[in-house]
Amino acid sequence: MKHFGSITAPLEAHTLTFANMHKHGALFANFLRARKETFIDGLGWDLPQHQEMEFDQYDTPMSRYVIVHRGEVPLAGMRLVPTTSRVMLYSYMLKDAQEGRLEGLPDMLDESAPIRADTWEASRVLIRNDPTGANTSRARVRSIMLCEMLHAASEAEVDKIICILPGWWPMMKRMGCSVRAIGPEADLDGPHQAVEIDVKSSPLLQKSPVALSAGI
Repeated sequence: MKHFGSITAPLEAHTLTFANMHKHGALFANFLRARKETFIDGLGWDLPQHQEMEFDQYDTPMSRYVIVHRGEVPLAGMRLVPTTSRVMLYSYMLKDAQEGRLEGLPDMLDESAPIRADTWEASRVLIRNDPTGANTSRARVRSIMLCEMLHAASEAEVDKIICILPGWWPMMKRMGCSVRAIGPEADLDGPHQAVEIDVKSSPLLQKSPVALSAGI
């Protein structure tokens, strides 16, 4: 098994935007490469790619990217898109699926997709084994990612995060997230369901991503 990056680099979490990603070297490009490895190579999804990087119409300056990493090597991450976003025909994934714009993705919601300044969508959620070869717990990485997500949302005065997650999502309650299902279960290469996370009522918000990264 090939290892990439430095095993001695500290475990960190950051929220990247198009305005600050230059401060993190190749981290954003490597996150797109991790997306390609996860969703195209691993799951066989038919998605756009270029130079080993996966991308789509929702990767715009309106999006933010929560990434857990060692140096410039991503271990986990997600994309956050405002539900108020609009780029030509597209808004955000759950809404566009509900309106029939996304081939292969059914309507995952029980109710109309929200368009609210206080609600974001999380998508392209991934967690992978530590490419540096460090013995890093996936559960720890998941907790750090969710904690950074909650802090990013809270700082932007966002109250709700909606997303499609695989069958492990109920464990988020034990990890300190206030989460509930908002749609039926669907088979998307395994069971997936749309959920809503209440940012302010999530106990994990009271923890620090820095402290979790340091194992405190």
